[in-house]
Amino acid sequence: MLTIKFPSYLPETRYFFDISFCSNFILADHLNYRKRSSLSRTIIGNFLLTIPTIHCGNQVQISQKKIAYNENWQSKHIKFLYHYYHSFAYFDEYFYQIEELLSKKNIYLIELLYSLLQFLIRNMHLEIKTFKASESGFLGNLEYDIFNFCMKKNINSIYSFEENSFLQPVYFNEKGISFHRIPKLNNSFLK
Repeated sequence: MLTIKFPSYLPETRYFFDISFCSNFILADHLNYRKRSSLSRTIIGNFLLTIPTIHCGNQVQISQKKIAYNENWQSKHIKFLYHYYHSFAYFDEYFYQIEELLSKKNIYLIELLYSLLQFLIRNMHLEIKTFKASESGFLGNLEYDIFNFCMKKNINSIYSFEENSFLQPVYFNEKGISFHRIPKLNNSFLK
């Protein structure tokens, strides 16, 4: 089973709930970067944490978006996470590993997002193979690219969530891949 989602900076519980249904997960980093999205920002409590990026035109793939280091955003994010979560169970077990990932000076945003995602998936004990679309031969026609990926990996079913409504079930069903659309749950269900 396969699902595909946009990368996200420190995603909410819903993100992991969605991907936990599948054994294969594609991070859609071959698509264009969107400003003011969860690609480079997250809300924790009432606070917005944003990773500054370098502006280099309007049509930049997520995989090519660079992080800006002209301000000390890493230290601010680490301090915030420490103060927000230090009284939570298992804090000491995970915080210092997250601090190490955030402290690294990645050139590309996707490097940071992918390393955080891998860390979280591993520590949630999810049995999911993750792939970056940019490293999996995706060229831009999403349905065609997903179909070819499914053929290469011998995947026969796709799970899509309402926020991925741009995928057309008929395309996959006609090609022998079962397509399942999962309705979006109310976020309060997962808090």
